[in-house]
Amino acid sequence: MASLTTSQIQIIKEHMTDDQAVLTKKFKAKKTSYFTQSISINELEDYINEGWEEVSRSKFKAKIQKEKPAGVRFEDDIWCMFYNLGFRNLNYDEKLIIQWGDNSGDKHQLDVVAVGEEAIFVVECKATENLKAASFKKEIDEICRYKEGVMKALRQIYGNDKKVKFIFATRNYTFTEGGEDERRLADNKIFQFTDNTYDYINSLIKSYKSTVIYQFYGLMFQHERINNEKIRIPALKGTMGGHNYYMLSLEPAKLLKIGFVLHRTKVNTQISMPTYQRLLVPSRLKGIGEFINNGGYFPNTVIVNFDDSNKKNRIQFEQAAGGTEDTKTKLGYLTIPNAYCIAYIIDGQHRVYGYAGTKYKDTNTIPVVAFDGLPSDEQLRIFMDINEHQKAVSPSLRLDLNEDLNWDSPHLNSRLKALRSSIIKQLGTGNNSVLARKIAIGEDTAKLALKPFDTALSQSSLLPKATTKEFTKNTDVCLYNTHCVEHSKAMYDSQKRISNLIKECYAYVYHKMIEDYKEEYEKFIECNRGTFAFVSLIASLNEH
Repeated sequence: MASLTTSQIQIIKEHMTDDQAVLTKKFKAKKTSYFTQSISINELEDYINEGWEEVSRSKFKAKIQKEKPAGVRFEDDIWCMFYNLGFRNLNYDEKLIIQWGDNSGDKHQLDVVAVGEEAIFVVECKATENLKAASFKKEIDEICRYKEGVMKALRQIYGNDKKVKFIFATRNYTFTEGGEDERRLADNKIFQFTDNTYDYINSLIKSYKSTVIYQFYGLMFQHERINNEKIRIPALKGTMGGHNYYMLSLEPAKLLKIGFVLHRTKVNTQISMPTYQRLLVPSRLKGIGEFINNGGYFPNTVIVNFDDSNKKNRIQFEQAAGGTEDTKTKLGYLTIPNAYCIAYIIDGQHRVYGYAGTKYKDTNTIPVVAFDGLPSDEQLRIFMDINEHQKAVSPSLRLDLNEDLNWDSPHLNSRLKALRSSIIKQLGTGNNSVLARKIAIGEDTAKLALKPFDTALSQSSLLPKATTKEFTKNTDVCLYNTHCVEHSKAMYDSQKRISNLIKECYAYVYHKMIEDYKEEYEKFIECNRGTFAFVSLIASLNEH
């Protein structure tokens, strides 16, 4: 595609704005679920007949409102999300059309465009009022067709150094796990943005406030290079618990960009590592920032783990000459790739993010203990050990962590705990579940508690009963192959069978009742008091 002409650039800019007053006004209009306007009293009856409702009136004027269609409401919500993330250059309206090819017809209207200091985000939005399954092959193919041309056009306007990330955002659509849509989006580096993602980012905004952008960029650009300049710093290398680690000192600004916090939330279908962290406490974050700005500091170390799953982003240690053989500690230089989301923060997230809004984030250095390629279960155990004598880990989080703690346990009953945790997470996080985002998993809050599901599964015949060494009951009727000697395979197979059965039963009742018996469905089925009974009923029918 040839470069945009001056007039084409001007037309695009007319539909973008960085005017703070205009953005504030737009945000107020977009964050509500209704279109609102003021009309003459004489016009009121006509508008009422068109579906508007009266909110208030004066002598000559009436204020009316009308609920936005699902698609418009979702686009507005995504736009507001970027505004809350701190983006201050956004599309002004829904008429932003970009020429992406050389032919006159090579044009496309973009739903949401957000321009930041380091990156530009282009979002295609799809929404429906009620849950439904859909295939988006046509829409994804269309994005792949115009993607490169749009990237070139936006970089011509806003700078060739900016990253451009395409996002395919959906609301109330279910996807087949590992299906064609997911694969095509991943293969073409288009971020799949689901209902879970939307909830997670908004919870980040509430917790992280002005520092949220670092975690957001880590999520969007996982393992992608920030730039080609590597970080080379002095470090001490040692071994502990059979693992290599490094002691170093690093500027908070650098750690904020390469670091990532593995929150125990529902979004992390895009993150392959097990997750365990709580969300930040906003008041504590503010207090730490004020403490640092007033000259305070923390002498204790931040603990991180460098992800070694991507060969291009592995750290490298170069031992310095002239060392001594009297100690196992080695002195040298550690080279760290400048890439997003490669250093998982195990302990110290409040300290790191506390620096984000301070005058010292580029000039101070903080002590860091960095592991290299630490297995996920070891990261989890370190987190649990550190937090044992600090703020108590909530019962819900403990139940949730059972999967990662006990999946490979030598004890049968412990592995069944892990399996129950895994099944419940499949119910609450899967894109093809009517219970998605409705179960309080980890530190999330939601309509349904995790405990009733765990109790129902532990007492039902869907799973066998077991001691530490042998199965004792329900072996003939359960959905677990007790004769399989490869326990991991048996557990994965059982997880899939049981979670699919429960999801299908909830979906069947949901779609049968949601139109005419919504109140009864929510009162008797999709509620904490109904969970145990309904899951137990499913188990009894299966046993029968």
